[in-house]
Amino acid sequence: IADYDARVEALVEEYRPQVEGITYSQIKSFVSDSEVQLYTATNVRPILDRLGMVIPNEQIEAASADGGSTGISLERIDLFDTDVIFLFHYPNAAEQTEIDALRANPLFASFGAVQNDRVYEVISSWWYLQGAIGAQLLLDDLEQTILPSLASISDSSASGNSLSIVDGTGITLTFDAPPERIVCLYTRCLELLAALELPPVGTMVSSEEYVTNPAYFPQPNEITLIDWDGDNPNFEQIIALQPDLVLGWQEVQAPLDGIAPVYNVVNEQDSFGKSHEEIRAFAKLLGREDIAEANITAAMNRLEAYKRLSPANVSIMDMFFSNDTSYYRDGGSGTCNLLKEVAICDWPDPQNAASWSVEANDEALLQLDPDVILISAYGFEGMSAEEIQATLRERPLWAELSALKSGRIFVEPDGLNLDGMGTVGMNQMLDAIMPLLYPDVFPTALTDEQVQEILAQA
Repeated sequence: IADYDARVEALVEEYRPQVEGITYSQIKSFVSDSEVQLYTATNVRPILDRLGMVIPNEQIEAASADGGSTGISLERIDLFDTDVIFLFHYPNAAEQTEIDALRANPLFASFGAVQNDRVYEVISSWWYLQGAIGAQLLLDDLEQTILPSLASISDSSASGNSLSIVDGTGITLTFDAPPERIVCLYTRCLELLAALELPPVGTMVSSEEYVTNPAYFPQPNEITLIDWDGDNPNFEQIIALQPDLVLGWQEVQAPLDGIAPVYNVVNEQDSFGKSHEEIRAFAKLLGREDIAEANITAAMNRLEAYKRLSPANVSIMDMFFSNDTSYYRDGGSGTCNLLKEVAICDWPDPQNAASWSVEANDEALLQLDPDVILISAYGFEGMSAEEIQATLRERPLWAELSALKSGRIFVEPDGLNLDGMGTVGMNQMLDAIMPLLYPDVFPTALTDEQVQEILAQA
């Protein structure tokens, strides 16, 4: 035991500075059963914790309460898109077949860990089912192969030879120095850059409300508003900004070839935890880790303060209208994944669509009957909040809704991002909605001082 403890101490002392903050997954392939097993409580985790390596919050939330094996469907293996993947197995032909099948999965193959050769096939006998000999063999794996490999990656990055980040399509973007002039073409990257306290040099004119919001960026600022040219941004304006990096999508890559690398976004984020992981990834690229962690911590503290006082017994639905058809955001949306921390927001998606939006006629809405409804002004252009509410009251079945009877149908405030992402958007969403949900508990939004006082209470 003494020898084991001494070896662990030596590993922590030598490697923690290089591997701290690296995210990892511990999984075992059961592709033949259409799932992958997730492990969170393993023999190696206490060591990786001491090294400062991190299991993403989404995995902790998805795991069984005892931290043992949890089956994750192949449709949700995006949970395992971490810096490093430890792939558990027993050394036999059947288990190797399972590994090969997982590696052939297109989504798995797109992960940064796969692209960067950071998937480590480890023996279950001593990584999960240990013993005195197994404990030493586990340390052998870490000491002789895995930690030196991860440290060499970190050293290469720290040397200034290259900085890299993997985009949504699995492409690795490499830089000689941290990008400074960043163009942001979508809302999500504005949340990202605000969390890093790094204003973009340009963003779309349709995002002006973020540019002029002091919660997001200093006022006044020199952020250029880029016009739309049909369905595309105005490329001449982007080129004139001389960007080091463009945060956009695949269709803008070709017109900007040779001008600046484009970080392609593919999948919509569906939780604040994933948003925070993306913030950390860019913070590492841009050398703003301390800023990112401070803002993420502050946002999570605010959420925790609201959670501690929240009765969590009110159901809330976020809705919008388009061509007189109503839609709501389902329980798997980023909106509901944040609201479910403090309220009830488990709205069904019968079609299991990729979009967050579910079409619902008035009869279906009455069956769901939320306690509180938030209505977007989208589809009611030119109307005041009072006029929108009056229009809804004229719909016959809406008169039977609990939210209308109790006067708890609210029009979303201008400039409020209800995606539940980032740190600024997350804070503003909670501050705006919590007094609507629980006015007796939160007459107004919590101040920073109140947050600290709540957290200080036992």
